[in-house]
Parts: sequence; structure tokens; C-alpha cells
Amino acid sequence: MRKLNFKDMFAVAEIIRKAKIRSELAALISGISAEKSAKADKNAENAGKGDKNAENLAEKVGISFLLMLIEAAPAVESEIYALIASIRGVDVEVVQNMSLDEIRDFWDALVAENDLNSFFASAVSSQT
Repeated sequence: MRKLNFKDMFAVAEIIRKAKIRSELAALISGISAEKSAKADKNAENAGKGDKNAENLAEKVGISFLLMLIEAAPAVESEIYALIASIRGVDVEVVQNMSLDEIRDFWDALVAENDLNSFFASAVSSQT
């Protein structure tokens, strides 16, 4: 699996547009950014715990985005398959046949390897 890149931002922006979830995602990112800032201030006092909190926030963004996409799946199903196939370096058919465990593992790896909050913020802002 590769890291997210600039091309993926445009693919995600198109998915956001077609799924009509821009305002919900923008609100999520704004809320998480505020939460991240508050936790960063608190963690300055407790050095060494910041990385774990950042991972938890990134996971929260990824999971919330995935849930939004599931709700809008009929409108963006083929785009989601194509994006995941591109990131994983496999054919779309492989993605369509992923087990639930494979999907979870994919999202866990995506969250671990990428700054999803910044990535989705860029994708949302490209919609304006």
C-alpha cells in the first residue's frame, strides 16, 4: 500500500462532492482540529503522550469519513473502489471482494501512514 498523494486529494474531493458530504466533513475536521489543539496544550504538560493522541484523532477522522461514505455509497461506490484500488495497487475487482477484516486492516494502515486530518482538510478546501 502506498501513502496518499496529491492525485488522491482530487479523487477524494470528487467523492466528497458527489456524496454531498462537504459540510459534514468540514464540521468534523473543524471539531477534531479544535480537539487536537486542546489536547496538544494538555499534552505539553504530559510529554510523550502526544503521538498516541494524534493517532486517535486521525483514526477518528478516518472512521467518521468512512461512515459518511457508507451512507452515501450508492452515489460514489465506483469512485471509492477505484480510489482504494489505486492506493493498494490492486484491481478494482480485488477491492470489491475485500473481506470486512481486510477493509479494517486497510483503514488501520491508511490512518497509521497518513495525516488524514490535513489530507481531508485539503480535499474539503479544494471544493470552494
